Amino acid sequence: MRRSCRLFAISALLMTAPLSSVKAADMPLKAPPPTPTLAPSWAGFYLGINGGWGWSNNTVSETPFAAAGIAGILPQSLGTNLNGGVFGGQIGYNWQSGKWVLGIEGDFDGASINGGSQVVFPDLLGGSGGTATDGFMTRENVNWLASVRGRLGTTWGPGLAYVTGGAAWENVKTTAMISTDTDPGAFSNSSTGSISSTKSGFVVGAGYEWMIAPHWTARAEYLYYGFNSASTNPITVNNCAGGCGINQTTGSNNISVARLGVNYLFNSAQ
Repeated sequence: MRRSCRLFAISALLMTAPLSSVKAADMPLKAPPPTPTLAPSWAGFYLGINGGWGWSNNTVSETPFAAAGIAGILPQSLGTNLNGGVFGGQIGYNWQSGKWVLGIEGDFDGASINGGSQVVFPDLLGGSGGTATDGFMTRENVNWLASVRGRLGTTWGPGLAYVTGGAAWENVKTTAMISTDTDPGAFSNSSTGSISSTKSGFVVGAGYEWMIAPHWTARAEYLYYGFNSASTNPITVNNCAGGCGINQTTGSNNISVARLGVNYLFNSAQ
């Protein structure tokens, strides 16, 4: 009897084992849960470089002084178109709350934004040479631009769209030449003077920045600088009895800059 019971138990196990294996094989496998993708963080210090192109329009005028000696010179005003490259660097810090990013940035760019213009006009007294004309020539060079700006932006995927604005400074050198007669034989009566000044103003702009790799970003932006102050410099004319000449005045100027940049972000949340 015991032997029969053992044989029956073994047979039952053999009959049920394949069925259990089939059921186990037919059960679907559960895929592991996906790893959540963390949005890049813009918070922290960053340091970078930039380069681009700038353009501007400025006005330079001249007004004679001690006019008894150069009574034939007429007051003149010249509008000058300037353009050229910029290259420099920036440093800043961002705070982030959700999709909003608030930051502060300072930058300094060397510049070669320059241009010149000239005019020839009749001498009221007929001049001392054969042409009976006077001449006025000017050239301007923006040597550098700097700013301290706030930034406010919102994230959009791996990017950051932002607006910016703050205080700005420029260094500009203006060179002018006045000739009391443009006749080649009398051109020695020409004089040149220059003035270099640092002006303060404002800057506003907008841009878009991409997180191209952990800690690395690339940006494109447009900045508009406004410098409203004027500066005046006297130029004494050669061979002029009594010390006569012109007052050269450089007016306000506005500069547009389009530039690209790359930043390295010093944070650990990438």
